[in-house]
Amino acid sequence: MSLLGCAGSGWACRYQASAGIENTEPGASEADVQPVYCTGARLRDVAALNLGLRFLLELCMLGAYGFSGAAEGALGLLIAVVAIALVAGIWGRFISPKAPRRLVDPARLAVEAVLFGGGALALAATDQPVLAAAFVLVVACNLTLMLVFRQRGM
Repeated sequence: MSLLGCAGSGWACRYQASAGIENTEPGASEADVQPVYCTGARLRDVAALNLGLRFLLELCMLGAYGFSGAAEGALGLLIAVVAIALVAGIWGRFISPKAPRRLVDPARLAVEAVLFGGGALALAATDQPVLAAAFVLVVACNLTLMLVFRQRGM
């Protein structure tokens, strides 16, 4: 088994043989070696893509609030605009990397959970339960990768 699918995918992986001998050959048998860690540009690319995904999820969250309000008519559209402005303001003031009053974990994580959860609930309220579940799943995977890559401080 490999770390993040590194073995056999052309990634610069480092292996350690069961006898304690290092082997950097990608063609080595997985029965004889086990991955120690993956290095190289591709892993950094995955980390960078994870940050890009995070930004897209933030935009999707705002879109979910807007979609739920726009589905309710003229008054709903006004509520959607106010909700988007409120969520964007909270995010910009307390969550974003350059926020003037940035919260620290676990408070920041709690606010993020409320905001992303609200976006998922907004999708579910507009009869989009599959989209809401997919959104929650992608947010959870993104957060997990942020913890793995130590990107929470960014």
